[in-house]
Amino acid sequence: MLFDILLGLIFLGSLFSAWVIIGKKIPALLMVPENVILAHLEEDSSRIRRFLLEFKSFFREKRYEIHLWRLAAKILIRVRFVILKTDNLTASLLRQIKIKLGNANGISYNNGNGDGNSNAKGSEIKMVSDIYWDVLKDKK
Repeated sequence: MLFDILLGLIFLGSLFSAWVIIGKKIPALLMVPENVILAHLEEDSSRIRRFLLEFKSFFREKRYEIHLWRLAAKILIRVRFVILKTDNLTASLLRQIKIKLGNANGISYNNGNGDGNSNAKGSEIKMVSDIYWDVLKDKK
């Protein structure tokens, strides 16, 4: 509670100081002629246009094409790596969840028979979907 009050006071103090600083600058900003502002806006927009034209011409030149494809390949390799790492993490979490669930769908993940006793013979564990396919095979 005290921490929230302290953060609120800091926020209000910084808001007040920003208001004071902006209040001092507004009269000076109002004295700037409009034609000077428009000239700066035109200059800035021409800079942006020139930069975009140079940027487009850089990508259109054939001598840089191999470098751009290498860069694209590196980026895609890194994206693929991140996706594979995420997939591996998801699979391991799913495996741990299944182990913690224990006997889900008649499957034992700890080499036991589901009641806590392990089978000495090591019988084969069948999933429900495997049993379904075995039944379909037997119908033929």
